[in-house]
Amino acid sequence: MSSPHKLYPCSACVARYGADDINDINDCCYRTCSQFVSGTQEDIIKSECGRQCRACVKQSVRCAGKNPCILQPGVPIIYEHPQYFKDCLDKNNNIDSAMECCLQRANSHQATQDCIDAYNSLIPGENTIEEYTKSKSKGSGLSPLEIVGIIIGVLILLFIVSRAISGFDAGETPALLMRGSRRQSRPLF
Repeated sequence: MSSPHKLYPCSACVARYGADDINDINDCCYRTCSQFVSGTQEDIIKSECGRQCRACVKQSVRCAGKNPCILQPGVPIIYEHPQYFKDCLDKNNNIDSAMECCLQRANSHQATQDCIDAYNSLIPGENTIEEYTKSKSKGSGLSPLEIVGIIIGVLILLFIVSRAISGFDAGETPALLMRGSRRQSRPLF
């Protein structure tokens, strides 16, 4: 499959559900990935397309004004189903022809919607679809967004601890460090 289109399932799902419908975006995004990524649910989740879905859902949570550390949608349930759009795209090498072919082969409302979502997830780009459908079976590592979140969390923690310690006179021992003791400490000098 050498289509000059970039696979971006988030765009199709956010357009369909709006940025606030986080659980539907989550399910739609991974279901759209399953139209292109072959393998198990784990293979789909660990693929580059799956990483895009994680980032998309985190961004949707933020857009909804929620904290992505607190609100985390569950693992999507990805049912095994025919990859009509991918098969048609492999055959025709044209997304418009693939869409027509996919809709002809679709035998249910969900299959029709999967064709539409797959079609809408392809945007013109230099990258090929294969780059987004490769599975990363060996530890996927942290995304840059997750690394930034960890760094910010550590900095906030350091700031809080430094403020707690600097709030005491030189002769006092912070209550945090006294392990519950209420007696006054004496200066060492």
